[in-house]
Order: sequence, then C-alpha cells, then structure tokens
Amino acid sequence: MSFSSFVLMVEPMSFYVNRVTALDNKCQPTLAADDVDDDAESQAAIAEHRLVAERLKREYFVDVVVVPISSGASDDQLDELSRKPDAIFPNNSISFHADATSGVAKVVLYPMSPGRVNEVPPLILANIARSHTTIQTHDLRELTANDASAVMEGTGAINFTSDGTALFIGISKRASPAVVPTVRSLLGIDSLSNVFLFHATDHHGVPIYHTNVVGWVGSGICAWCFESMSFGGATPEEEQQEKERLMTFLRDRVCYGNAERVLFLTRDQALHHFSGNCLEVRRTLQVDGTPTVVPLLCMSAAAWGGYTAQQQQVLLEHYHGESNIAVFPIPTIERLGGGSVRCLLAASTPLPPPRATTATTFSGESSVGPITRHMDVFQSLVSSSVV
Repeated sequence: MSFSSFVLMVEPMSFYVNRVTALDNKCQPTLAADDVDDDAESQAAIAEHRLVAERLKREYFVDVVVVPISSGASDDQLDELSRKPDAIFPNNSISFHADATSGVAKVVLYPMSPGRVNEVPPLILANIARSHTTIQTHDLRELTANDASAVMEGTGAINFTSDGTALFIGISKRASPAVVPTVRSLLGIDSLSNVFLFHATDHHGVPIYHTNVVGWVGSGICAWCFESMSFGGATPEEEQQEKERLMTFLRDRVCYGNAERVLFLTRDQALHHFSGNCLEVRRTLQVDGTPTVVPLLCMSAAAWGGYTAQQQQVLLEHYHGESNIAVFPIPTIERLGGGSVRCLLAASTPLPPPRATTATTFSGESSVGPITRHMDVFQSLVSSSVV
C-alpha cells in the first residue's frame, strides 16, 4: 500500500500528573492533594518528547511535525494552555485520514473527557477553519454538550487496521458506544463485521481507560491482551463466539492466515510495560533508487523489554530487523502520564476507498504521489509552527 504517514506531535508547556485523568487511568500514580508538581520531572518529560521527535526524523526518516500547544494562542489563552499536560498525547484529540485513490483527506476532532478538553493547539484549529476547500473536517467536540458521556478519545479509544477498513474499541468512560456509529459513518467503515467492541479490565476488574493500552494492529502483525477482554455475550457460548470472531479476523484478515503473527499479551505486559501501546508508521525511503514505503514499529524501551524473547524474535523477523523497530526510553512520560509512545503520535490513517468509485492516479505522480499531496495538505495545518 502506497501510504506514507504524516505524524503530529504536540509539546506541552509543562508536564505533570493530571489529577482528573488519574481517577480512571490506573497507569498513572495516585497523588495526594498536597503533592507538588516537580519542575525537574516536567523538563525531563519534555526532553524525552523532543528526543522521540528528533530520532524519528533523523534516524528513521519519518515525516514528523512538532507543534507547541501555545502556537497561535492569545495572551488570554496561555494560562489555560499551561495547565494541559496531556496535550503531549495528541492522538486522543485529533486524527488524520486520507485515501490515495479518491483524493479525499479528512481531519477529525474528538469529544474528550472533562480532564482532556481544549488540548489542540490554537494554530491548528485556526488553520483547520481555513482549510475547508482542501480537507474535510469533522468536529465531534460538541457531542458532549448534549450528552456528557458521549466521549471518544481519538485513536487512544479507537484502533484501526493498517488499511483503515476495520476498527477496535474498548468501551470505557473514554470511549462511548453511542459515538461509534458517527465514527463509522465519517470514516467509511460500512460493514459491522469490521467493527469490534469489547470491555477490558485490569487485575482488579477496573476498566482499562484506552484501547491502545490493550493492543495494537500493524500490517500483517498485531498484539492484544486477550486475557483482559470480554465481549458482552449473553451466554458463555455467545461470549466465546465473539472472542473467536475477533481472533479469526486478526489471524486471517490482519495477519493473512499466519497465527504466529498474533501476539498474546498478559495484563502485566500491557499495563506495567505498555507493550500494547505501539504504533506502526510508514516512511517513504529510497530503495535501489525507487521510492518505497517501509513500515516502522514505534514503542518505548519499557514496551520492548516487556515482550518475551520469543515475541521479540517474531517482531524482528516480521519487520526485517531492528532498523525497522524504533525503541524510545520515555520513563518520565510513562510514569506521570500513564501513556507511552503510541500516545505521543497522531499519525495519519488510510481511508477505505469509496465503494463504486474507480481508482484513479494523478498525472505526473509516482505511486506515492497522491499521498504526498495529502501530506502537503496536512502539513499546511501546522505550517507556521514547525519547531
């Protein structure tokens, strides 16, 4: 698939434990009311963030744009924006989607939980408002005005297949089933057979706050914490049927019949190591003089260390060596924010080609040309704030 990823990262003004999100994100520490935020830890987290961005660009040739949350802000907005540590996780607030054959590009803004509102840099919002002729914008933020529970925290709540034709959602306070039909309609996921809803819980039966903690999906490979998941079956037989439906889809549709490419995570791997919090991005590299899209799996050092030796070997074989697996140490971000590398990256996802639409190519462009055009459109949303 000729799809090269556009990746947005957002740098917060400071970073510390969000006491509101810590109520249901059990990957974060529980703080007493009189605990003081540590400026040294804030600076350490921002340094980790900058190093991820730098290495993605310099070592792995990923098209990354870093936008400070203060970009485009008025003086009146700066105080509020300084209290948005979780802006460092932009994948929850915004997503980018493109179809290489139809020429369609979309941006979705998501309805957030109370502790996560207003995390998109003002400059991006202003540029989105001006881009209606080149990009389709779907602003779902007002859904919570009528129903406070109508929350869907972006690609933290939703995992897509690498071709954008299926989605996986772990229902929680951060992912309302009421929003699922809207997302399906906007992104062209027509078939209910390509929609998988479940509940995931930790060792104590507490719901896991985001789907991307539970698992990830790449091209021909995936990893999921099945031991944490339940599927709402009215009977044990129905429960097993839904579980098998997902497992069959992952084996046959995602991994092309190769069951060894479906990796099973334990709760310890998912919750204590973030091994389910990985993201496959694609970069366009020159291979023998030809532009070629090459996948890159991104994760933290803790996530890589959480995999067993056998699972690491499967990943190395699938991605043809360690040069296509990017591992970043971000212990401060993980400890304070309860999120890992995948959460730092708001990456573009393919749109399913519209049905009854003939695929087209664009005159004078290579096989990666249409997506290059979409990359330019997405770049325009952040054009005056690249750092």
